[in-house]
Parts: sequence; C-alpha cells; structure tokens
Amino acid sequence: MITVMAGCISVVHGSALVVALSDNLSASALCRYVCIVLTADDHGEGGTFALYSLITRYAGISTPGICLIINHTVQNRICSCFLSAGIKQSHNPFSNTRIAALLRSSKGARVLLLAVVLLATSMIIGDGVLTPAISVISAVVGIQVAAPSITTGAIVGISCAILILLFVFQRVGTSKVGFTFAPIVLIWFVANVMINLYNIIIYYPAIFKALSPHYLFLFFIRKGFSGWTALGGTLLCITGTEAMYADLGHFSKASIRLSFLFVAYPSLIITYLGQAAFLMVNPDSYSTTFYASIPSPVYWPMFVVAVLAAIVASQAMISGAFSIIKQSINLGCFPRLNIIHTSSVIVGQIYIPWINWILMVLTVAVVAGFQNGTAIGNGYGVAVTFVMLITTNLMFLASMVVYNVNPLISLPIYALFLLIDGAYLSANLFKFLNGGWFPIALSVVVFAISAIWFYGRQRKSVYVKANSQYLEQVLALGEVVTRVPGTGVVFSDTVSEAPPVFIHMMTNLPAVYETIILLTVRSVPVSSVLPEERFLLRPLTNAPGFYRAVARYGYSDVVDMGPAFAAALKQELAVAIKPLGASLPV
Repeated sequence: MITVMAGCISVVHGSALVVALSDNLSASALCRYVCIVLTADDHGEGGTFALYSLITRYAGISTPGICLIINHTVQNRICSCFLSAGIKQSHNPFSNTRIAALLRSSKGARVLLLAVVLLATSMIIGDGVLTPAISVISAVVGIQVAAPSITTGAIVGISCAILILLFVFQRVGTSKVGFTFAPIVLIWFVANVMINLYNIIIYYPAIFKALSPHYLFLFFIRKGFSGWTALGGTLLCITGTEAMYADLGHFSKASIRLSFLFVAYPSLIITYLGQAAFLMVNPDSYSTTFYASIPSPVYWPMFVVAVLAAIVASQAMISGAFSIIKQSINLGCFPRLNIIHTSSVIVGQIYIPWINWILMVLTVAVVAGFQNGTAIGNGYGVAVTFVMLITTNLMFLASMVVYNVNPLISLPIYALFLLIDGAYLSANLFKFLNGGWFPIALSVVVFAISAIWFYGRQRKSVYVKANSQYLEQVLALGEVVTRVPGTGVVFSDTVSEAPPVFIHMMTNLPAVYETIILLTVRSVPVSSVLPEERFLLRPLTNAPGFYRAVARYGYSDVVDMGPAFAAALKQELAVAIKPLGASLPV
C-alpha cells in the first residue's frame, strides 16, 4: 500500500524538504516506467522475462544447455508472434548491432544475461513476500495509533490473521478477489485526496512549492550524509511501479497509463503534500503521519479503507509472483509445479498452490519476526531497487538490440536512471543489518533453486545427447519388429536423434504400434503461440508409420498434456496422413 508507507516515512527526518524529494522521485518513476519501460512489452506481457524474450529473439541467441533450447529456425519463425514482432524470414533476420553480435559470439555473455534475469525474478518473488507484510501491518497499526494501550503483539496477531485469510482465498481466483475489492481502490484514492486537500488548506497552503525540483538539490546541500540515507525511506513512495510492469499481461498499456496519469499519480502527490503540510504544524507526529493527519470524524472509516486497500496491493503482488513463477517454469528455470487456471477468459489469471502456501508462511514469518513496518520497509526497499536497477540495464540493452536506438540518445537517459538507481540502492544497503538482509537472503535461495534446476536439466541434456543414436539406425529395427494397430507417442528432448527410451523400446519390446510419434516440447521466445500453430508434424523419410512432431509454447502459455492436447495432436496426425492415402490409426 504505497500511500500509507510513503506518507508515514517520507518526512521521517522532520523536514518538508523530504516531500520535494518524494515528489521528484515519483516524477522519475512516471517518466521511466509509464513513458519508457511500458513500451517494451512482449505481445502484451511485461516484466524482466519479457525484456529477456525480446533481447534473445532479436539478437538471435540461445543459452547453451537450457532444456528448452531456444532457437530461431524457420520452423519457429513461421509463428505469427515472430512475424508480428518484425522478425521476418530472411537470410539475416536478427539485429546486427555490436551488442547483438557480442551476445551471439560469447557464451559467457549469454549466461550472464540469463543469470541477471533470474536474479531480478528472485527479487520480485521477494516482493511477493514483503508487499503483503508491509502493507497489512502498516494499515493495522492504525489501531495502536488510536488506542495506545493495544500491544505490538496484538497488532502482529491481527496482521497475521488477515494475511492468512488473504492467501487462503487466493484459490478462488484473481478475478474474484480483485472484483470484490476493486471499488475500494477508487474510494481509497478519493478519500486520500479529500483528506489531504483539507490538510493543505488548514495547515500550510504554500506546500505546493515543494513540487519545485530545486528543493531536491537544496535538501542534499543541507542534509549531506543524512540526506543520502533518507533516500531509502522515500523510495517507498514509488514501490509498486515494478509490479505494474510485471502485471502488464493482466491489463492494457493504455489502461495502465490512463489510471496512473489521471488517478494514481495526482492522488499520491496530493497525499504527500497534505501530510507534509500537517507536519509543518505537528512535526512530532512524523512516525505516524498517515493516521495522525486524518481528522477524527473519519478516522475509523479511513482505517477500514486502508486495511482493504492493503489487501488489494497485496493481491496485485501475489498475482505478479504467480506470473513470474509460471514464466520461469516455461523457460525451464524452475521446478515444474501444478498451475491452476482460475479464469476461462483471461489466460494470465492463475493459481499455484505450492507457491501460495510458501509465500503465506514466509509473509507471516516476516511479520512475526520483524514486528514493525520500518525493518520490513528496509528490506522492501532493497528488493525494489535491485529490480529497478536490473530493469534499467535490460531496457538499455533492449533499446539498442530491439529498437535500434542510437546510443548517443539512449546513453544519457540510461546514465541518469543508473545514477538514480545506484544512489537509492546504496542508501538501502546502508540498512542491510536492519532488515535489508532478508530479500537478499531470500533471493539467494530462490536463485540457487533455479540454478540447481538449470544445472540438472543441463546434465540431463548432456546424458541424452551422449546416449542417443542416429535415428536411421534405430528406425532400421522397425522393419523387423512386429507392428500392431494403434498410435504411440514417445517424448524426446532432441529433434534430430533417437532418445534413449526409444532405443530401449525398439530393441526390447516384441511389438510396437504401427504409428509412432516422436514428440518434442519446445518453448519459443514469444509470450504465446496460437493454438493452430502449436504443432509441427512431418512423416520421417523411409520410415513408414514414424512421425516427428514439435509442440511449441510461449513463456506465458501453460503446458497442458491433457485431453485437449491429445485431440489437437491427433488432428495434426490426420492432416499429415491424408496426403499419404492412409487411414487414421486408433
């Protein structure tokens, strides 16, 4: 819940100049994400994996050893997604920039690119733990502000109960949870604007001068080292923008930009200014600014709205974590988990039980362990700044590889955002021992899981390659093996050779089906593959009854081998058999 935390700590050093810092930081987030980063969508999908997909696709690269072996053969490029992305079936369809050439020639550069993306993914998953924790406990603490006799233990207990209920209800689906609480968002923004316009009028109408950027420099001149450390607190005024980009697949760019420009951004600025105006008269209330600045007649209604708004913010981040995990699984960088679709209309609305319960346990543990929003906020700031820093670097890379922007134009913008990200990251790392260590430790664990899974898949690929034989040698056995009616499907990690299981089947079974399909599942570097373009199937030369098939999936698609998959494969087989004058086997 952005406004609650930003309002509480944006003036933590007792100076209204900090509000100028927060306002200008919000403007920076507006320019970077809404105006620039949102343009880098991969067929409607956003996040670090979308940027990675764009870069690899246009650079014509793959990461050696990865189980899904992203390649750019003609078979992949005939996908509509490839054609609509501007990658044509030409002799040299890829970017010819020096950066792209370096990525194609250097294995180390390709592995480093993937490692950076996985690190950002790990940090976003950390966001999925810290966002619900800091949002809910920061809202519930309003009880203690109104009734100081309430103990911190009671606040922690209430917060944990709300969080448990939130995660329990995830199984009903994102759309149902979101629809239930969606009106709260509008009420939240309107209420904040009304209350803080009142504060501005009553306490300090001249507070609008804080919008001037020169106060940003004045703040650092006056505060020096303490001004630099204050950056970690003001960062919370823009948290959520990185999740906004990751959740791009749930909404259109137009809807995000309109809602941010005309609803979220103006209301946040009014909120910061109103709370600063209140602090000009009540400087001792800096630690509870949000609740202290609410007029008493509307205190409890606003408390209820704040708690519900915290649930909405938590829901958005949890959904983003589900999407990121699904993309990691589809790219072969995370263990395969059960993914449940909660909507028959919106493909991106999913529920992953294992991840949901792990996030719940970790979130409750964070609240129970830290017991206050300050320490959680320190950790939250570290996670957010790491994600923003990585996004800035990937966006700069994409600007040259994908969009062919002249480096003389992109480099100054990149340097400016890199300076901002570096300053905020260093300020947050200064609080490493006071909560900043948690997202780093969590990201290391998640990254290790991804790396170990990747290594295991790589070793499997090496084994399959070493124990495979040329397909012609194995198929020659088909002439002496008894054939029985029916169709068999053999999954293969290779598209050119015979997998070990197929060799074992042909050499040890007394009979095999008269129709055998060697099926390979591949992920192509696009967000989604059209169902009618899912399969590539062809008969094998000089091997009657044998077919080679490739099933292609984008990183946002769900790999489902159920009845619908079997029916579609059967249909493709019927199309392949028809020109041969054969009948479709049972």
